Amino acid sequence: MRGRTYITVIELTAPPHDLDGLDGYVQVQVLTRLHGTPIGMVTVPIRNGHVAAASLMTEVLDHLRRPIIRHLLQDLLASPAAAQAPRADDLVQVAHPASTETLPSMTVAVCTRDRPDDLARCLEALERSDYPGLDVLVVDNASRTDQTAQIVRDRFPQVRYVREPRPGLDWARNRAILEARGEILAYTDDDVMVDAGWARAIGAAFARNPEVAGVTGLVVPYELETDAQVLFEENGGFGRGFSRRWWRTGEPGVPRWTRYGTGAYGTGANMAFRRSVFAHIGPFDPALDVGTVTNGGGDLDILFRLVQAGLTVMYEPEALVFHRHRRDYETLRRQIDNNGIGLVSFLVREALAFPHERREILQLAKWWVKHYAFPRTAIALTRPGGIPRDLVLGEVLGGIVGLGRYHAARRNAARIEQEHGPQIAGAFQPATSDAALITTERAAPLLHLVPDPTRPGPDVPHVPDAVALPDAPTPATESSIAVRLVEIASGIQPITDVAGYGWTRVEVLRHGRPLGFFQIANGYQPISTERLIDEITDHLGATLLESAYSRRRDELEQEAVAAVRRRFLPAGRPRDADIPGPPPSVDVSVVVATRNRPDDLLRCLESLTRLESPRTIEIIIVDNDPASGLTPPVVARFPGVRLVSELRGGL
Repeated sequence: MRGRTYITVIELTAPPHDLDGLDGYVQVQVLTRLHGTPIGMVTVPIRNGHVAAASLMTEVLDHLRRPIIRHLLQDLLASPAAAQAPRADDLVQVAHPASTETLPSMTVAVCTRDRPDDLARCLEALERSDYPGLDVLVVDNASRTDQTAQIVRDRFPQVRYVREPRPGLDWARNRAILEARGEILAYTDDDVMVDAGWARAIGAAFARNPEVAGVTGLVVPYELETDAQVLFEENGGFGRGFSRRWWRTGEPGVPRWTRYGTGAYGTGANMAFRRSVFAHIGPFDPALDVGTVTNGGGDLDILFRLVQAGLTVMYEPEALVFHRHRRDYETLRRQIDNNGIGLVSFLVREALAFPHERREILQLAKWWVKHYAFPRTAIALTRPGGIPRDLVLGEVLGGIVGLGRYHAARRNAARIEQEHGPQIAGAFQPATSDAALITTERAAPLLHLVPDPTRPGPDVPHVPDAVALPDAPTPATESSIAVRLVEIASGIQPITDVAGYGWTRVEVLRHGRPLGFFQIANGYQPISTERLIDEITDHLGATLLESAYSRRRDELEQEAVAAVRRRFLPAGRPRDADIPGPPPSVDVSVVVATRNRPDDLLRCLESLTRLESPRTIEIIIVDNDPASGLTPPVVARFPGVRLVSELRGGL
């Protein structure tokens, strides 16, 4: 249902509350958390500006019962309670494990240009972060006024400020690499409000997964107040789901061309990296993203180059931010157009950088046309009422335009570097081909960071040490699979000795008794405890509960669902169905649109005129083909029913 939508967040372990004063909103979108972890979004209809707590919780538990049970099972596996098989009623009482890992130092970079109000909201949210010693850096990207500097100086004195004169988002991102002091460098946008636990979730992801080089996170809407904002969400938004995922090159059974679909990894509004990786893969490409004629693709490129270099990218939904979508339609339309331009510019860039992979890039382009662009265009042209045609066609045409944008952006980036001096040494020196100017696969990059000479003294950042890349795997055989036992009663430990295997078969035991097995496509990388817990939960599920040996899995799941409802559904609270509607003094109009169906209309009016109500009910018939003369005789049989004509054909 399209319409103004109220956004709210609930924590299942906290007492639920009625939602009132929602007149003018069509529905509520509920971001649901359990023990602080986001587990899903649910849409709840609004009745008379009100949603009862019991109705809200009923909808949440109906739609999110499986994610709730999954989360509780993950808590079970991470706790000493895993040694015993709990009953379903005991599962909801398992304590959420406390984080004990040592968090790495972190710099958060906010790249901004001429948006002081958005920046202020972003920094206010970052102030609420619960991360020890968080270093916040604002990179002012060639703003035309000094308002950004004033905001930081006057309201956020603890925030570091630096001005980057070279216009373009990736120039600003690269400046952040030079200025960062933390082991981890996290990026967010000025139109984002981070959750208080965002930074901690990112730091914990790196601490628990040593092989991970980059982390992306969950992006949900901050508001859905306008049609443009609602349309952006319907068009896909920034959300990438509520389950952790890992991406790395070389995973068995995964076509190489899918690595270029890095839009599935996450978005630049919520991404973080080990700072050391930039010394190997090079910095962001300043010919991509906002501020250039490509208008995007910088985040796609850097995430792809991480995976291409043999490193791992992780999606962590606990790293949550709220994004304020574009409020007006024209700005939204330009953004969607730029999505197509940025995607194709990114693919052109990689085709130049990795000429031996052009076949894979072409394969992704074919997939995009066949499975994305063509179906969406066909639906837009044949089924009015969905995503507006100009948005769908604009994105597709943007892809065509993007074929020529990257080369123009490279020339402009070279001019900017000539005008302002080097920020990245050697980026645009003459070469025999475009490919020679860009990082090549698993080789030292030709794009190098250099410290800013205008900031002498101890604050000048050092170039990070090179990251150690994984060696090319040497499997025992082409199809070899490792077999490892995991005893959950003694605590789940990471599997670190599977670097020679693309697949690992995991056999799960409790006190020596087998619970089941599954295979993980580990792609010649170790398997962290966090990933093992996720995989065990997904594959074994309710078999972790008591009596799993003698009872069907669906029975155990039903017991778990019933236990969850008893635990979280408030008792004795009225639902919306129990709340009286508006008083009898409120009138109602019933509108029936019709076109040349007199028999159907007759039956419809017979039922409507039999309605009994203390309020006044007005019935209006809209004739969508007055020239036919079929509708007026039917309406004439029902005194008091109004007939109006609409000459423009269409419901």
